[in-house]
Amino acid sequence: MKYLLFLLSTFAVAFGCSSQARQAENASNADSAVVADVADSEYTDISKLRITPIGRYRSYYTMFYRVSGATTTGNMAYTLTMKDSVANCDESSFCYTMANLHGPNSSYGNRFEVYKKNAEGWGRMPFKGGFTDLGYELLTGKSAEMEFSSNKFATPLKNGTYKLCKKVHFNINPHFKLTSDSIVPTATGSMCGAFECRVLSSRSDSIRMIVINHTQNTCRLSGLPSILDANTQNRHPLTRSGTTKAYEWMQANGQIKPGEGILLVIPTSWNLKDIGDAYKRSYYESGRLSEGVYSVSTLMEIELEAEFRLK
Repeated sequence: MKYLLFLLSTFAVAFGCSSQARQAENASNADSAVVADVADSEYTDISKLRITPIGRYRSYYTMFYRVSGATTTGNMAYTLTMKDSVANCDESSFCYTMANLHGPNSSYGNRFEVYKKNAEGWGRMPFKGGFTDLGYELLTGKSAEMEFSSNKFATPLKNGTYKLCKKVHFNINPHFKLTSDSIVPTATGSMCGAFECRVLSSRSDSIRMIVINHTQNTCRLSGLPSILDANTQNRHPLTRSGTTKAYEWMQANGQIKPGEGILLVIPTSWNLKDIGDAYKRSYYESGRLSEGVYSVSTLMEIELEAEFRLK
C-alpha cells in the first residue's frame, strides 16, 4: 500500500485566552502545517483532494475543513419515490417508498415536509398538529412503503406541483488507537462504496477524521462529534454539543455534496479553563485523552425529495 503526503492547515488554539479572543485569533492566524501520511483507499486518491477551512463552532475544539475532488460511483444510496407521480386532489392519502439501495443501515421518523411550487420557488405546506416521536430502521438493501394523509394539512392540497421531503439518519463510528506519540486507525467505515469514513494515521496531537460522499445523494453532518471509549462514554469535554445553535451551525456548514467530504481535526488535549462546569472540570482534570482505543461518533443525515403533481 503506497503512502501519499499532503498538508492540512489548522487554526491555532490559544488555550489561555477567552473563547471570543480565541475565535478572533483562529480567523486570522494559521497554525504550522500538520503533515499526515495517508494510505490510499479503494475509492479515494488522496493526492487529488483539495482541502479548504470551514471553521469551528464557538469554543468547541473540532475544526472542520471542506474536501473536494473525490470520486463518485454515480449511484444513489437512498431514494424516495411517490407511488403516483400524478394524482387527484381529492385523494385521502398518498403513498411513497423509501429505499436503502446500498447505504449503511439507517433510521427515519414519522416527520416529513411537503412544499408547493410557486412563483418564488417552494412554499412549505403547514400541518395541523404535530408528529408522534417514533423511529424505524431502514436496513441496507431494504425499502419501506408509507403514506401521508391529505387531512394532515392546515389547508387543502389543490392543483399544482408538490415536493415531499423526508430525512434518514445514520451514525459513522471509525475507531482508532491513541498512543503517546501516534494515532493509528483500527477500523474504517467504508460503507459499500457509498460513504467513506476513517481516522487518518498521524501524530498524537490531534485526531484527524475524514468523511467522503461517493454517492449522488447530498448528505450532512447533523451534529458535532463525540470521542467515545469502549463503554460508549464521551471522553472529550469540548466536542459534543446538543444545543439548537450547534445543530443550526452544522446545518449551515456540514453539508457534503457528491464527490466532496469533510475533514475533522480534534485536539487530544484541552484547557480546563474552557470547561465552565466544576463537576466536569474534575471529571476531565487530566487535560488530555489517555492512551487507548476510541471511536469518533458523528450523526449523518440525508434529506430525500420526490416531486408529484395534483390535478
